[in-house]
Amino acid sequence: AFVSGSFDTAWQQQFGGLRISRLEGAKRAIVAVLSDTTLTSGANFGLMEWGWPFKYSYLNLRVPISSNGAKTIYTNVDGVRGYGGTYLLQAMNYAREYWRNGAQGYPSPRIPNATCQLNFNILISDGQWNNHSSAMSVVRDMKNSLNVKTFAVGFAVGTGNRSNYDNLADNGGTDDALYANSSAQLLTALTDAIKQAISGTLTFTTPAVMSEL
Repeated sequence: AFVSGSFDTAWQQQFGGLRISRLEGAKRAIVAVLSDTTLTSGANFGLMEWGWPFKYSYLNLRVPISSNGAKTIYTNVDGVRGYGGTYLLQAMNYAREYWRNGAQGYPSPRIPNATCQLNFNILISDGQWNNHSSAMSVVRDMKNSLNVKTFAVGFAVGTGNRSNYDNLADNGGTDDALYANSSAQLLTALTDAIKQAISGTLTFTTPAVMSEL
């Protein structure tokens, strides 16, 4: 989850010395990547907010996956708040339910038996989580039974705290986690994840799963 009110020099330097939070830096990176039509024209996007699952309606599908998703996220992401901790298990269960049966009145974007459709979660976080084994079981189930792979993007995550992210990427079928220590690096990581996805085929959907406090 994003640490509320946390600042570091890497984020600060990206915006001309302006002191901003990691969450604000992440929002700006997401807006920047969704401004690239060479990426957004090849996929449908959605946005899920996750983190503290017991307050403020977290585990929230802010933008359902659709052809207009990228455009909607462009303005919607500014409303994402930071609160709580990194509750990955609950988030993955919620994402799996959306892919399988739909959520919040929105249908699943997955087309059953459509082998040409590639589906991905892009999970962004700066935190560490508990219940790792249980969460990985859900991640594997999404990959194996629903054909939904998961990218892990960690930022401001120290080298000694990356094993869970690496394991998440491995269980999610994307092999290697991506890391960022600045807004520019986060933009690069998100761009790399999307390019890896669309290099297979242009017929797929990609939700950006965003961590919160």
